[in-house]
Amino acid sequence: MKKEILISIRPKYVTDILNRKKTIEIRKSIPDIIKDWDIKKDETINVYIYCTKKPKVEPQPDFNGMVVAKFQLIAYEEIECDPLGGDNEYFTGTLPPGELLNHGCLDFARLNHYLKGKKGFAWYISNLKIFDKPIPLSEFQQPRNSRGKVDFNTDDFYIQEVGRAPQSWCYVLPKVTKIYMKNGDVIECVSVSADLYGITWFRQADGCSYQLETAKIERIE
Repeated sequence: MKKEILISIRPKYVTDILNRKKTIEIRKSIPDIIKDWDIKKDETINVYIYCTKKPKVEPQPDFNGMVVAKFQLIAYEEIECDPLGGDNEYFTGTLPPGELLNHGCLDFARLNHYLKGKKGFAWYISNLKIFDKPIPLSEFQQPRNSRGKVDFNTDDFYIQEVGRAPQSWCYVLPKVTKIYMKNGDVIECVSVSADLYGITWFRQADGCSYQLETAKIERIE
């Protein structure tokens, strides 16, 4: 199963991302699968942006509590802290302190409150796609093992919708409806994992291929 990521971001920073002002998301961790990347293979992972409902002191956009966009995580950098530095003491291998704060739409106080002088990671936001219509959490699912735990590495699993947004980020499987047709008639509709608003190919028992989009289905001879 191909893992994808659902990340929770506060409304203010979601707005900065949608306005393309914020090009880096700073986190205390990165997914394990990213550590195994082979850069030569140009591997990427889709990250879906969930706009949180809190804090209430911030302006609440119409899309809070929804997934509003996705981006491709193509690159990341470790964030280091210079204990002898001044206000802008956090930096990466390519971004000096001031630029890191600018790209992250943060000031030193907020970043220092979050990282507390420890190492972090800068997730680079690439190929941002803003959804025309925000997507509810129910459109995402996770495989769970026989003990009910999220498990992407077992063959014995069942699929369950994401019930609550992650505190930081989590692995997910986006969901669409696969439509099986025979002789022009719909014979079955089931939920399957696929790229939201993308295209899935499948072959029906009658030997014909179908091209599936979330909005329509088109038969390919």
